[in-house]
Amino acid sequence: MELHPDKTPVLLQAGVDDMQMCELSLEETGLTRKRGAEILQHEFEREWARHHGPPYRPLDRMQQQS
Repeated sequence: MELHPDKTPVLLQAGVDDMQMCELSLEETGLTRKRGAEILQHEFEREWARHHGPPYRPLDRMQQQS
């Protein structure tokens, strides 16, 4: 999820939007050094839902093996 002031949020899903995702590691993005960049899981889930992100549905192990 990318949030920028005065821009439409960008919601990307693993396995769906892989080609549009950043290929940098977390360290390479500089976010680990940026004050205020951290987010807790419940905060992320709230923002994701607020911007109409689809619910997370992990694949079960049988689907992953086929």
